[in-house]
Amino acid sequence: MNSDNENTIKKGDLLIAYSQNVPRGVAEACLIPDLNRYIFLLTMFSNSNQDKLEFRIKSLDNAFEIPLSGELAFKNDEVYGQAMTPY
Repeated sequence: MNSDNENTIKKGDLLIAYSQNVPRGVAEACLIPDLNRYIFLLTMFSNSNQDKLEFRIKSLDNAFEIPLSGELAFKNDEVYGQAMTPY
């Protein structure tokens, strides 16, 4: 979101999940026409339960990764959100 509360995610943008700066999953933004916006369908992995995952966005517009606020504790076989009700 930008300062005008507009969704700035577009095709080609990446969402990357990290645990201790090691990539644990990556997904490219995909358009969901029924929602009229882009979302990320991300699969993550870990070697242990309760790993802390943090997320960053990488835009096609620049080479920088932008950290997102918050983190998630990894749980085996857990599902967060669905295509029509994203997390």
